[in-house]
Amino acid sequence: MHYALRGAAEPRLLSRVFASLSRCGVTPRSARASLTADGRELVIDVRLAGIDHDVAARILRCLPRLQGVDSVEMSKRTVPATQLLDQFLEDQIARVEREIAGRLSAYEFLVSTGRMRRDRAVREYGRMKTLQKALGDLRAGAPS
Repeated sequence: MHYALRGAAEPRLLSRVFASLSRCGVTPRSARASLTADGRELVIDVRLAGIDHDVAARILRCLPRLQGVDSVEMSKRTVPATQLLDQFLEDQIARVEREIAGRLSAYEFLVSTGRMRRDRAVREYGRMKTLQKALGDLRAGAPS
C-alpha cells in the first residue's frame, strides 16, 4: 500500500505520522518526506508491505485525524509525491482561474449598477488579466 500525505510543514508532523503507524502495528517499507517549493507544506510518501485491507482502512481513517495533516491519499500502486503535488497544483490553478473568470464577468455589472467606479474596474480588470496570463504560463510550464 502507498499513502501520500500533505500537511503543515511543522517539526512534529513526521513523528506523529510514524507514531500513528506504530499504533496500528505496522512498520513502513519506505518513507520519504519533502517540503513544497514555498516551504509551507510537507509531502510525505509512505509505502507499506504485507498489510491486509482492514489495517489499511484503519490507517486511512487514522492519518487524516492527525494534527497538521491536510490530506491523505491511498493507493495500491506506487504514485510519486511529485505526481500528487503536480495534481494538487493543477487543481489550485484551476480554482483560481475560475475565481478570476467570475470576477472578470462581474465588473461590467458592478459598473453599470454604480457599485464600482469605472476607473477602478479598469485597473482591477487589468490586474486580473495579468494574473490570468501568469496562471496560464504556470500551467504551460513557461516562466511568467
